[in-house]
Amino acid sequence: MKNSEKTRDQLLKENHQLKSKVADLEKSQIKQSSLEEYKDISFRDLFNIKDIQKLQDEFSNATGVASIITDITGVPITKESNFTYLCNNIIRKTKKGLANCYESDAKVGKQSIKGPSIQPCLSGGLWDAGAGISIEGKHIANWLIGQVRDETQTEDQMIQYAKKIGTDESAFLRAFHEVPAMSRKKFEQIAQVLFTLANQLSKIAYQNIQKSKYIAEQKETEEALKESEERFKTAFESANDCILIWDKEYNYLYANQSAIDHVGTTRENVIGKNIRDGLGHIPDFMHLWMKRIDTVFKTKSVLEVTDKTEMHGENVYTNSIISPIMDDHNNVSSVCVVYRNITDIMKAEEALKASEGKYKRLVEHQSDMIVKVDIEGRFLYVSPSYCKFFGKSDKDLLNKKFIPLVHKDDVEKTEIAMKKLFKPPYTCYIEQRAKTKDGWKWLSWTDSAILNEKNEVIEIIGLGRDITERKQAEEKGKLNEERYRLLFNLLPYGGEVIDTKGNIINCSSSTAKMLGYKVSEMIGKHITKFLTQDSVQIFKQKFPVLLKGKPIDAEIRMICKDGTKLDVLRAAQPILGSNGKVESMLALNLDITKRKQAEDKLNAKVKQLEMMNDIMVDRELAINETRKEVNELLAKLGEEEKYRTI
Repeated sequence: MKNSEKTRDQLLKENHQLKSKVADLEKSQIKQSSLEEYKDISFRDLFNIKDIQKLQDEFSNATGVASIITDITGVPITKESNFTYLCNNIIRKTKKGLANCYESDAKVGKQSIKGPSIQPCLSGGLWDAGAGISIEGKHIANWLIGQVRDETQTEDQMIQYAKKIGTDESAFLRAFHEVPAMSRKKFEQIAQVLFTLANQLSKIAYQNIQKSKYIAEQKETEEALKESEERFKTAFESANDCILIWDKEYNYLYANQSAIDHVGTTRENVIGKNIRDGLGHIPDFMHLWMKRIDTVFKTKSVLEVTDKTEMHGENVYTNSIISPIMDDHNNVSSVCVVYRNITDIMKAEEALKASEGKYKRLVEHQSDMIVKVDIEGRFLYVSPSYCKFFGKSDKDLLNKKFIPLVHKDDVEKTEIAMKKLFKPPYTCYIEQRAKTKDGWKWLSWTDSAILNEKNEVIEIIGLGRDITERKQAEEKGKLNEERYRLLFNLLPYGGEVIDTKGNIINCSSSTAKMLGYKVSEMIGKHITKFLTQDSVQIFKQKFPVLLKGKPIDAEIRMICKDGTKLDVLRAAQPILGSNGKVESMLALNLDITKRKQAEDKLNAKVKQLEMMNDIMVDRELAINETRKEVNELLAKLGEEEKYRTI
């Protein structure tokens, strides 16, 4: 570095020269792949590093300070310019010193809109300054200068830092004395120039990225426009509808293939010709179309018309939509006509009208209620049965809104069901209570939406039916079911209802309590889950008999939740459906564990007594034999028998 200080005028002159160099950088190429998002942009994406290095070197040579550009973490982007021997060959050669340099560079170069950051280096204490370079508020790099000293740095400080980073103190001190000295004022002036240049680079980066984005967007727009034009051209040419474009003088500017085929000629015989050439033989029809074209040019609005003409002795219907084509000044430059043959549609509508009378008579004799409403709820049709049910006449209802009083408990579910009419399959089913002339009645409504060509709901047809008797029967059934459930749970012994596959579909609280389960833990489980292996075999033998409609009974063993086993007397009865087939089975359980235990004890006692009896009998027989032998000996001795024997 140079040791002599330069005047303020010299610095300003050099600043001007450097700004010129910076301006040249606007011509640098920006990598297009990095322009998608600011968050992915780096300094290298925005500038040619070779050009930046040249600018940095010239700035450093002109000002006499060391200089480098780093990323926001302090890692160098450019090569160092005018670095001192102390910093480059001593401090940065140590691991601690290099880490401190990176940390200092990151902090000194932090982004600021007020001015440059000036402070002693965190790695050596020399004066450093820095300015952040940003793009749209994103900090992307630091431009750092410094490695100069003044009277604030001392030899003691240098020796202490040399010890701290573990380098030779003498060499460190010699290199320190070679560091160029500079006044604080001059260094601040140079730092301000640096700040100005960094800001200029930030602006250039933003301008360049905006230019590149604009070019990319312009290119994308042009490609999209070209693609759109090709797509519309393809759509026009492949359309079944006939498409024509006229200018203000009634000249044909365009005709698609369908229009050419409809006329029965070639494109060359149409394009550039006048309407008089095509319709001159039908003057009234030609003037009618010329008037329509004039109307669209004048009003700038779309006109839709239907024409009926006679061709080959038959009526032919066409529907035409005449639309203005606007130029950049919002003036009509031409008109586009899209027309189609709707003869088949018109004939179908006539046939439909003819059949409506038959349909109406059929509907009017229906007991079910039929209504048709628009999307605002106005009646377009009401059947006599509907009028009778609600005590209204068709005059009271047609083209008016009539909402029967729906029971408050059914309002929410009615609104939810009605929303289904506006999405596929555009139908809904509702059961609700409504206030009729005869009081509250249960009604079922099957509604279907009628769609237009755009799949928009335009009308709703509803088929209603009085289901009051059915709902009353259901309520009665629910009451009977509740009674059955209550009686079922009040049984003094356990019971379950199982389906034809052996799954438990209902369970009494007595059974659950007997086995140590909750009712909910047993429902849905297969009955064999609660049987011992021996009892599972009995179940497999007996269950087919139940399926044939015959009752069964058996003594089995059931497993409790805690693993203990119970002896159970089980009787099962099939439950038949209305078709006479087995639908389910009712099984009743009686815990006979204690009885079985008592029987086992009794049997054991009987066996014990029988064994003792056998022992006593054997003893008596042995005694009897002995007595016989004694009597025989006495007889031989001539004495009388002493014992009675059997």
